[in-house]
Amino acid sequence: MLTTPVQDSMPLANDTTATPTGAVTLTPDVLRQRLAEAAAYAVLQRMAPVLRHDLVGTLQPVGILMTLLQRRIQMPEPDLQAIAKNLASVSAIAKEATTGCIN
Repeated sequence: MLTTPVQDSMPLANDTTATPTGAVTLTPDVLRQRLAEAAAYAVLQRMAPVLRHDLVGTLQPVGILMTLLQRRIQMPEPDLQAIAKNLASVSAIAKEATTGCIN
């Protein structure tokens, strides 16, 4: 068994025992579970920037088109037909972007 100092986590019932010095003794199963969780967290931490980049890349055209629409709406005499056409494009681009993110 491995002994580690107690930190902010609560020991699991029947899986750990506290020693008089305040250390917690972990059973092998609990230790394996915690190591697996740590490994999964490390993998997600490394993958997060790549996933974010892929998501932002596919959604960037939606943001650009929305900025364009915002400026067109703020014009003194906005062209409502052009704005309606662009709104339809936003819907199509957003669907395409979400499909691209899933695949």
